[in-house]
Amino acid sequence: MGLLGLTSLIGSSASATTYFVAPTVVASDSNPGSVSAPLATLQAACKVAQPGDTIYLSSGTYTLTNGQWVMCSGTSTAPITISSAPGSLATIDATNIPIGTDGIWITGSYVNVVRVDVKNSPGAGIAIAGGSYDSITGCHVYNSFKSGIKATAGTLGGVDHITISNNTVYNNSLENSPTGVVGAAWDPAIHLVGATNTTISSNYVYANFGEGITSTRSDSCLVTKNQIWDSFSVNLYLNNTTNSTFSQNYIFCTSSGTQFYRNGLPAAGIQVANEAASGAIPNPSANCLIAANIVKNCGGGFSYNSYGLGGGLRNFTVVNNTFFRTLGCLFFVAQDAGTTNTIFANNIFRQAGTASMVYMPSAAGITFSSNCWFGAWISPSVKAAGDIYADPGWVNPSPTTPSLYNLSPASPCIGAATNIFLGFDYFGNLSSPNHDIGAVSTTSHGP
Repeated sequence: MGLLGLTSLIGSSASATTYFVAPTVVASDSNPGSVSAPLATLQAACKVAQPGDTIYLSSGTYTLTNGQWVMCSGTSTAPITISSAPGSLATIDATNIPIGTDGIWITGSYVNVVRVDVKNSPGAGIAIAGGSYDSITGCHVYNSFKSGIKATAGTLGGVDHITISNNTVYNNSLENSPTGVVGAAWDPAIHLVGATNTTISSNYVYANFGEGITSTRSDSCLVTKNQIWDSFSVNLYLNNTTNSTFSQNYIFCTSSGTQFYRNGLPAAGIQVANEAASGAIPNPSANCLIAANIVKNCGGGFSYNSYGLGGGLRNFTVVNNTFFRTLGCLFFVAQDAGTTNTIFANNIFRQAGTASMVYMPSAAGITFSSNCWFGAWISPSVKAAGDIYADPGWVNPSPTTPSLYNLSPASPCIGAATNIFLGFDYFGNLSSPNHDIGAVSTTSHGP
C-alpha cells in the first residue's frame, strides 16, 4: 500500500493530525510532514505532535546521527501513536549516534510505539524515562550496547503504567559480550527500575549478554507469558520488588548458549534478591506471587540471595511451577533472618544428572506443602505433608516444549495439590482449584 492510500486508514478524530516520516531523499525536517512532503526523523515529528496524533514511519532503514527524543505527550483519551505505516516496517539504525545515547528515548506520557524496530544502539534500544501510560508493542530490538528495552526512574513510581508486550529482544548488553569494551557490567534485555503498575507480557527475550527480564525497586508489576532463554547470570530476576506477579513464563537455556555462561553455568531460572545499591532507596522484595512458570536446563531453578541488602523472602507464594534439570542447585535459598510467611506449594522439582536438589540452611519463615521432589537427594528441611517423592510422570519423560509437560494418566501429581486456589495453569486453562501439582494440568493440550 502506498502512502497516498493511508489516509483512509486513519482512525483518529477530525482534529487529529497524521504526520509522515520517510527515509527518502525528499524527506526533510523542514517539511510539514505530509504524505508528499514527509519529515526525515521521528524526533522532528514528536516536536509538533499533539494528543490524538499519529506518526507513521514509512518502510526502510533510518540511519541517524542522533537518538530520537520522544518528548510529546498524549492524554488518556487521546494518546499519541508512533508506528510503522500500515504494510510497512521501519527500522531505526542507531549505529552513528553518540556513545551512550539511547536509540529512542521517551520522556512523554500516553505514547504508544508500535512495530518500530531499533538496532545497533550505543545505549539502550528503547528507553522510557519518567513517563506514564506508555507502551512498546511488536518491536524488534537488537544489537544494543546496553538494555534492549527499559523503563527506569530514580524513585519508585517515577515510571508508571507502562506496557511492554509482544516484542522480540535479542543480542543486547553487548558491553558484556566477549568483544565488549566495558566488561564486568551487564544491563538486562528488558529492565524495570522504579516502575509501578507495569506489565511485561508475551515477549521473546533471548541470546542477551545481560539478564533476561529484571524488575528492580519496582511495585505492583506483572511479568507474564514471556519466553526467556540464554541470558547472562539470570533469566528472570526479581530485585527489591514488591506486590508483583510473575506467572506463565517459559524459561530455559540451550546447549548452544555457552557464550552466555557465568562461572561455568548457564543463567539461573528465577531468582529473587535484595541488592544493595549506592544512593538507591531500598524496596526489599515482598508480597509476590510466582506461579505456573516452567523452568528447565538453567544454572538453577528457583533461588534467593540477599546480595548486600537482605530482607529475606517475605510473604512470597511460589505455587504450581515446574523446575526441571539444572546444571547447578535446583532449589537454593540463602540464609536470611528476614524470611517470613512464605509458601512453596504444588511445585514440581525434577532434577537430573549430578547436580544437587536443595541448598537451604534454614527453613525458618517458610512453609512447604504438596511439592513433587525427584532425581536427587532431598533435604529434610523441605519435606512436608502431601509431598510426592516420585517421577512426576510427564507425557514426555524429557519434555522440550511446554505442551510436553502434560501429566500422563498415571502421574502421581494428578489430584495431589494442596488447596491453594490459583485458577489457571501455564496455558491459562481454568480447572478445579489447583487439583494437580506442577505448571501444566491434565486438562492442558498446549497452545
